[in-house]
Amino acid sequence: MLWINRLKRLFREGEEHPQAEDPLHMVDDLLDELNSELEDMKISLNKQVAAEKRLKRRLDEAKVDSLQREKDARHFLAEGDDDSARLALIKKEQLDKHVQEIASLYAGAQTHKQDIMQHINEQMAKYEHLQQKKNDLQMKRNFPSPSAVNDIEEAMIVEEASGNTDLGQQGSDDENQRVEKTLEELKRSIKNRN
Repeated sequence: MLWINRLKRLFREGEEHPQAEDPLHMVDDLLDELNSELEDMKISLNKQVAAEKRLKRRLDEAKVDSLQREKDARHFLAEGDDDSARLALIKKEQLDKHVQEIASLYAGAQTHKQDIMQHINEQMAKYEHLQQKKNDLQMKRNFPSPSAVNDIEEAMIVEEASGNTDLGQQGSDDENQRVEKTLEELKRSIKNRN
């Protein structure tokens, strides 16, 4: 699903050939898309939970109505009204079928809710994994790799050795001047002792 959205975005932007993108930018795009999907799934879950509650309420009401029709039939039989008792039992049979239908719908709603929750958990795991990848990419970007540091140090040593850097020569000149100054001070201190 994400790659379809990515292709749509590329065509919308009018890019004929996708250029090499910044990996961090690509991960950000994927995180945005995953976040959007997660929000949609959470809305779907909320709707499913509301539907499940409505079905549960309807199921409970249908069960109560069925029991009431049975009580009515007993009451009518006790009074000797067989026709009313028969009608109450017919109504009870209809309500029992309705209870079975609602119970089936309720079970399906519960299963669907569990599926949505499982899918949300999977997407959250993907989101967290991508977030970790993003953090890793940022760390790599902020801190050069040891091989890059070694390459820079080697380049500086080669430049200093070849005498190509002004800073290297200036550092050597300053160092030589300090050594000469220290040497002169030592000579004076030795003469003063004698």
